[in-house]
Amino acid sequence: MRFDFLIAGLALASSASAAAAPKPTSYVLTGDSTTAPVIGWGDQFCKLTARCYNIAASGRTTATFRSDGYFQKALDRVKADVAAGFAPRVTIQFGHNDQKVMDTTTFKKNMAGLIADIKKAGGKPIVVTSLCRRTFNSKGVLTDKLEDWAVAAEQQADTSSVPYVDLHGKCIKYISAIGKDSAMKLNAKTGKTPGDVFDPKTADTTHLNTEGGIIFSRVVGDLITARIANAGIKANPALSAKINAGKAVY
Repeated sequence: MRFDFLIAGLALASSASAAAAPKPTSYVLTGDSTTAPVIGWGDQFCKLTARCYNIAASGRTTATFRSDGYFQKALDRVKADVAAGFAPRVTIQFGHNDQKVMDTTTFKKNMAGLIADIKKAGGKPIVVTSLCRRTFNSKGVLTDKLEDWAVAAEQQADTSSVPYVDLHGKCIKYISAIGKDSAMKLNAKTGKTPGDVFDPKTADTTHLNTEGGIIFSRVVGDLITARIANAGIKANPALSAKINAGKAVY
């Protein structure tokens, strides 16, 4: 009898352990060009994960990402991953283009809609504040003006009860630390930015080259790992240490 109880107890414990095992994490990236393929941090971030889809698109806002069909693609990917047994995390990073066409009240309303629909699809949203612009004044001081949008994104994340990571704040701190000369080494190639038009004589201080993507994907990865459980993001202690110390990597 005692043996039967022991077997039953072990079976129950094994079943409970299996039920409690977390599902593997996947990532679906949504946002504007600073996350998008080639010129954002998204492609390099995907290399840090086992399963990742970069659906971010250049020139999009919280409104046009939906109206142009990209958001539906993200939701379809979320639903497919849920069906396949994954726990999809969906990063949401907007602000650069929203700043040009709407106020922060509308921005937050749009963000709330994106978050709600991701939840309905079975995804777990993570709000990411905007990558800072690498613009400096004559005294060499960073002059990025996205703070209000970063704050609005954080506020909406709190209101919608989802986690956020402050890429904007970390970007400001790091770029200020390494200075203008080193910051310019992270710029995307001028005139080759998909979806946008730049004067070939003007530095693209918004988008990223491969080196910039490596740095800021590491920043995003470390911020997410510190914020949520089972992030499933590969670590790089040496690179993280340099970034946290404010040292130029390239």
